[in-house]
Amino acid sequence: MRERLQRQLHALDRRLAELEAIPAREARYEWRTTGGTFGEAWRAEDTLGRRALLQRSGITFTARVIGGRGSNARDFHIRVPEAIRLLQSEN
Repeated sequence: MRERLQRQLHALDRRLAELEAIPAREARYEWRTTGGTFGEAWRAEDTLGRRALLQRSGITFTARVIGGRGSNARDFHIRVPEAIRLLQSEN
């Protein structure tokens, strides 16, 4: 049993050394054409998927009440990154 465990530990040590030798890369997103539109992707997702789409895209939406208590005035702002606007204008 000890020999078996020792072999497993050595195998794990070798695998760990292999993995540590692989250069690390930071996580990132890459824009690629899919043949589909953002709207199609949006309609295909549920609420969590839509949230992830917005987070990855960099699109933000802010809303606030203007005025004092009881005011019905609202201010909305949608920010769409320049890269997305450029892609949209190309199509």
